[in-house]
Amino acid sequence: MTDAELDSIAERLEQRIYENIGKGVVKRFLWIVGIISISVYFYLKSKGIIL
Repeated sequence: MTDAELDSIAERLEQRIYENIGKGVVKRFLWIVGIISISVYFYLKSKGIIL
């Protein structure tokens, strides 16, 4: 294998790693937003603000 081929393989591998990390971060962020939303809903419901 030439250096150019190895560099190409390394770049593709690096791109996949960053994509997986990005997907994980987005998934965690959406879970947190969902949990906060549900918590706020039940808090407001318990205070009688939401019927």
